[in-house]
Amino acid sequence: MTRNFVRPQIALALSLALGVAAGQASAAELRIGGVGGAAQAAATAAMVQPYEAKSGIKIIEDEYDQKLAEIRSQQEAKSLKWDIIMVGPSIGPLACDEGLLEDISSKEIVKQSDFTKPLIPCLVPMFSSSGVMVYNGAKLGEDGPKTWADFWDVKKFPGKRGFYNAPNETIELALLADGVSTADLTKVLTSPGGVDRAFKKLDELKPHIQWWNSSSEALQLLASGDIAMTYAWNGRVTKANMDDKRDFRIVWDAGHLNGSEYYAVMKNTPNLDGAVGFLKFAAEAKQQAAFTNITPYAPLNNAAVPLLDPKLAEVLPSSHMNTAVDQDDPAYVSFWLDNMDNLNERFAAWQAQ
Repeated sequence: MTRNFVRPQIALALSLALGVAAGQASAAELRIGGVGGAAQAAATAAMVQPYEAKSGIKIIEDEYDQKLAEIRSQQEAKSLKWDIIMVGPSIGPLACDEGLLEDISSKEIVKQSDFTKPLIPCLVPMFSSSGVMVYNGAKLGEDGPKTWADFWDVKKFPGKRGFYNAPNETIELALLADGVSTADLTKVLTSPGGVDRAFKKLDELKPHIQWWNSSSEALQLLASGDIAMTYAWNGRVTKANMDDKRDFRIVWDAGHLNGSEYYAVMKNTPNLDGAVGFLKFAAEAKQQAAFTNITPYAPLNNAAVPLLDPKLAEVLPSSHMNTAVDQDDPAYVSFWLDNMDNLNERFAAWQAQ
């Protein structure tokens, strides 16, 4: 089933067949561009290693920053590093829309009946993650921030604030801090003046912002005390609490940005059949449940839910959807389809001021 916001386009740069880059995967191996951190570690244990054992195919993993520029540059250079990549709720539909990913809807990788949200022809749903407010309970205890307005209040809560170094998942937080409800955020974001309102709010906090590029970096800054609180992704936060005995506290009730994460196949990979084989395996309920039992992001295959450790329920985004902004909302996705490039430029210029 195709979402109506994915517009078919044929890019001139993709009209010629891509050559096989030096070091490109052979038929006996696959290369995956993952997101690093806890999510990629869980995917390795729950999906990659079991598939290698089952198929005999060697999988070589890499990681990238989940930004569109890297995907574009590989296609424009006709030199692919990866056969498969993991993409998030803003970048995945945009890369699909631009023709950077293979349309795999005819490959019968997944069935719509197994998933709640409509399928997108280039994307295989893997898990749901939430961008959340986090503070260190070892330092603030029960007196930590409760709202995004608190996050902006450097008098009440002195110290730097951690932000993901991108306009998407930053602009939205500014609107929440300015009093917009999670229910109305997409409407305000997409309305005339919504972005200007967000940048005006960001101006207030700009001297106190510490930018980060990976979730592990964000939590290192939080643990060291270099920042007082941060935006981060829920699974990495909970994993740090479980494995490293941290007391990082997620403020679910403040509002969080929830969206789907996907695997996708790079356009013109010479290993399309091998990539499809892996994705069919990774999308199965058993593998998605194993992934979530390692790192608490919510599975998107509904059949995986009964297979989860019941103790995980409270820490999964699916238990807190009443305070979520839905990043898979067609209006939200359409906004970023239309505005990502312009806002990347405006955001970079604003940072440099």
